[in-house]
This record gives sequence, structure tokens and C-alpha cells, in this order.
Amino acid sequence: MHTKVMFFAAHDRYENDQPFDWTTLTLDEGFADQARMRRVTKEICGYPPTEFAQRYVEDESFRIYRLWI
Repeated sequence: MHTKVMFFAAHDRYENDQPFDWTTLTLDEGFADQARMRRVTKEICGYPPTEFAQRYVEDESFRIYRLWI
């Protein structure tokens, strides 16, 4: 699924201090548009991509996602 691959791609860019924007990431990872990527991400993890990314970095309850990588 595109969302799983996108999650790893976003994580790699974050870890390597590479700038990215959601539009580029969306197209690079095979979504037709950003709205579709947002809906799918929210369905899977319960948060839109930007909020998930912020919680991933700051919220200790998201530790399991950091361990998954």
C-alpha cells in the first residue's frame, strides 16, 4: 500500500534532514492527489499526515511507530 511506503519515505527524509512537502511526497509515492493521500492516511492512523508527523516526533505515545522503523 502506498501509505506504508510513504511513511518510510517521510521518515527517511526526516532522519536525513531533507526538506519535503506533502505534494511532492504524495506524487512520488504513487497517490493520484493529496486529498486521497490525506484520506487514506487518516483512515489508517486516525490523523491527517501533518498532525501524525508532529505527533510522531513529539508524542511519546507514538513510540511504537518509532520502534517500527
